[in-house]
Order: sequence, then C-alpha cells, then structure tokens
Amino acid sequence: MSYINLNPGSCQACYRCIRECPVKSIQFKDDNATIIENECILCGKCIEVCPHQAKFIQSELYNVQALIASGKKVIASVAPSYKAWSETSFEHLREQLLDLGFADAQETVIGASMVNHDYIRLMKEGSMPVIITSACPSVVMLIERHYPSLIGLIAPTLSPMMAHAKLIRRTQEDPHVVFIGPCISKKYEPSDILLSGYIDNVLTFDEIDSWLGAETASEPGKMKSQSDNKDSGSPLVNGLMDTSVRLYPRSRGVIDSLEAIEPFDGYLSIAIDGARDCIDMFSYLDECIRSGNMAEDKLFIEANICKGACMNGPIFKIAKKRTVFASSRLSKKAEPHDMLARDMLARDIDDIYDISLERQYLNRKPAVKEPTTDEITAILAQMGKHRPEDELNCGTCGYLTCKSKAEAVFLGKADIKMCLPFFRKKAENFSNVIIEHSPNGIVALDRDHFVVDINPMAASIYKVDESEIIGGIIPELYDDDSFDLSRQTGAPVMQNLKLNILDMEIYVEKTMVYIKEHDTFVAFIKDTSAEELHKDHIMNMRIHTADVTQNVIEKQMRVVQEIASLLGETAAETKLALNNLKETIVND
Repeated sequence: MSYINLNPGSCQACYRCIRECPVKSIQFKDDNATIIENECILCGKCIEVCPHQAKFIQSELYNVQALIASGKKVIASVAPSYKAWSETSFEHLREQLLDLGFADAQETVIGASMVNHDYIRLMKEGSMPVIITSACPSVVMLIERHYPSLIGLIAPTLSPMMAHAKLIRRTQEDPHVVFIGPCISKKYEPSDILLSGYIDNVLTFDEIDSWLGAETASEPGKMKSQSDNKDSGSPLVNGLMDTSVRLYPRSRGVIDSLEAIEPFDGYLSIAIDGARDCIDMFSYLDECIRSGNMAEDKLFIEANICKGACMNGPIFKIAKKRTVFASSRLSKKAEPHDMLARDMLARDIDDIYDISLERQYLNRKPAVKEPTTDEITAILAQMGKHRPEDELNCGTCGYLTCKSKAEAVFLGKADIKMCLPFFRKKAENFSNVIIEHSPNGIVALDRDHFVVDINPMAASIYKVDESEIIGGIIPELYDDDSFDLSRQTGAPVMQNLKLNILDMEIYVEKTMVYIKEHDTFVAFIKDTSAEELHKDHIMNMRIHTADVTQNVIEKQMRVVQEIASLLGETAAETKLALNNLKETIVND
C-alpha cells in the first residue's frame, strides 16, 4: 500500500523533495518524482517541502466512517500531541469523537505508560548494551531498511500506540481500534506483518478536523448511536497511567518521563531528534559494530525522526501549525480524566493484565548491486565530470555529491539531466556557438540603448570592435523610430535601410525586438548589400535589354518600310509591263 501518493502533472522537477529526503528514497523518472516504497521511512518531509502540492497522504477516513456506519464498536486512541494541534481539552475532544460515532476515546499515553515500565525492565536486566527506543515507527523503519546491523539494539517493545491497542483488545469485547495522531509512519505500522491485528486504521489530526467540519456543516451529531453516556470515562485509565508519560511527545520526553519514575541506573541517556541526527548516530553505531569497538558506556537512546519529536510531526508542518510553544502545555500533572491510582505505578504491567509487549524486527534493507568505480566514472563523464574539479557538489540535483548522484543514476533512481549546472552550461555554450556563428548580426541593448552584447557579424557590419563597443553606442542603430515602435507595439519592427559607414554604402534589413520581461532590445541585422547590388545589376541588365530591343524594333521597322517601298515600285513597273504585253497580244 502506498501511503504517500503523487498528483500527476503537478511535479515541476524542482528536486526539492530529493534534496530534503534524508534517505534519498525518491526516484525521478519521466519528469516526475515518485516514492521508492521499500526505502521510504515515511518522515513526510517530501510532502512538507513540496511547493507544488505534488504529493499527498493516503487517507483512511472513508474506511473509519464505513466501520462506524456499519455499527462496529470503534474506539479511538488519541496521541497526546493533540495539545499541540488544538488547545481543546481531552474531555471536549472525546465528546466530539463520540458525536462522530466512536464508542470511546482514550489517550495513547496509557500505552506509553506500559512501554515505560518495559523500558525500565530492560535497563534493570542490563543485557542490552544499547537500547534504542521503539516508539517512533520511522526510526524503526530507518534501522530495518538502512541500518539492519542495529536491529538488535532496538528495544523489543511495542510502540505506545500498539501497546494501547493491545490493551484495548484485551479489555474490550470485539473492538475496532483507530489511532489519531500527527504521524504518517503510524499508518504503516499496522500493516507490518509482525504487528498486524492491533490497529485497524490510523487517522491524522487534519483528517479528524475535516470530518468534524463536515459533520458540523451538515447534520451535527447524526452518528451518536454508539455511545449514550459521554461522562462514563475510560475504565482503562483507572489505576494504570503514570502522569509523566504526558511528556512523551516532546523532545527528550521519553527520558524525562522515565526519570520521573526512577533515576537511570547504569545507562547513559541520549536524546536525538531529526532524521539527520538519527542517521549520524546510527552511522556511528554501525561503524562501531563493524569494527567491534562499541563504547564502554551502556546507552539508552531516545530517537525521534522529527526535529522536536511528535510535537513537531509532519502533519503539524504540512498544516503550518506553530508548535514552538506547544510543549509548554505538556505537564506531568494529572488531568481531570486521569483518575490515577498511584499505588499501581510500581507494578509491572505484565502482572496487571498479563500482556506481553514483546515485538520483533526484520532486516528489510533492499538488495542492490553496488556500482564499480569504472561505472561511476563513466556516468560522471556523461555529466561532464571528467576531473575532480568538475565535481561541483552543489546539491542542486538533490544529492550531496556528484558521486552520490552518479550512484543514484546507476541504481535507476536519478536521471543524467538532473545535473542542472552541467546542462545549463552546455545549453549556454551551445547558444553561444549559435550566436557566434550566426550569418546575421545580433546586438543586445539595454533600456537606454547602450550595447550589452554583440556578435562578430554585427561588429563586422557596423565596423566596430566587439570588446570596445560594450557599454557604448552604435549611431547607425538610432536613425529611425524602431526602438519606440517595438516598445509600444510589443511586436518586431522590420526596416530596410541604406547606411553610410566609413564612407561605404551598405544596405541592411534590421528587425528590432523589445523584450518586456528584461526591459531590453535585441536588433537582428542582415547585410543585404550583395542582394541590393544584385538587384541593381539585374535592373541595369533589364534596361540595357530593353534599349537593345527597342533599337532592334526600330531598325526592323525601317527595313520593313524600305522593303515595302521597293516592293511598291517593282509592282507598278511589273503591272505596266504586263499590261503592255497584253495589249500587244490582243492587237496582234
């Protein structure tokens, strides 16, 4: 199942999601960025930073609504970070959820209390030299998919969400459990083959908000049928939850919560927030394991993928919620709905409900073929990186180094053309070659008509030096109104001109273009002198031919007239002779 989906056509190939993805689990193909499911840790950073809303979270809202509509008993487990989403009390939030049709709503901190006691048990046993907290699913995914050597260091303990769900299922008859929180990776956790069956669906705070908004706008309270007693409270809270777990969603919250129960004994506590800090720590531990040089101190590591822990989860970021002061609203003080029994705090949760919190982990790191040095060198060459100094490592493509980008290309995760500096330089060079070798003159001028750039052909036409004319003027360009006309009309203005440059007459065809976006002009100059000379030559030939033709015609006419005159005289003489001959014959 995909938990982060793509809006087709929305991706603008800006590579920002790749730059921000801590594990580079994004493939860029066919001008679209897509999630590599088996590498993703569902931190939500790609959705948060995308400026084009090209990605969205798969919603389970319809499934939950269908469950409730079918009459199923649906119980909500609400993450304590709801205090960062809204300043409402849990009592009010619970009432709203009951109005939507939930049979009950409880705080997930109940499960966190169970998890606390299991962490304390692990530290007292002391068999694990390093204990990494298991509350954050993205941390677990990071280790399973990218640092499998550390699997043995994760606390073999269910997350608070799963622990609470397991408790609900143990104490309720045929319940369906829905978790509500700020986390995308929680949506994956129920689908884990090692954890299936505890949670039915996961909703985010914004999904609940949209549901509440829709119900208020249409038929408020239409789905109350499952609960007639809003004041019943949660029987699971009684005597079970220690108040310190309310600190869980904030940075160092797990450690502070544990220390509120009893001091750490034998373990050095370390809190790390944010994906990059987690990766730094896990890389260090991975090196220690590979080298067999683990630190002497036993470590309890509270790890959260989100900077600021759950109080700054991806849903808060995407919704642009300001959570900087939210952690101050978390308190170890009991809430009105807690109904705590403090004599239960020291008991092991297994003794209370005989519920095992044990869980297992799998090595889920994808098997990939590592590229050879020659293969990387060949890919770098395709990107114009032939020498070490060619490797800018600018990060524009989303990768920290050119070699990392080349590896991604080898693995089919990236495209060669993602190297923007190289292809921009290549495009600029190609453009320069075209301009330099253009058979026409090209002159770029600023808004005040000073020369910004000029190509060799234009310099030759106007008889100027390319380097010296920059910033200067070419008088022959300003003897008409083409500047004003092109600016006013926004259309190219073409004129045929006769110029006198250095006592030489030349003919040019000038096209003036105004570029509004840059408030600049570009003049395209075509030297038409040869064409004009050719036209003159043709015209002269035509005139000469016409003169010759006229002379021939006149001469022919004179010849005809002379012939006609001669023929007339000859005919008269012949007539006279014949008449004389006739008379002679007749008279005889």
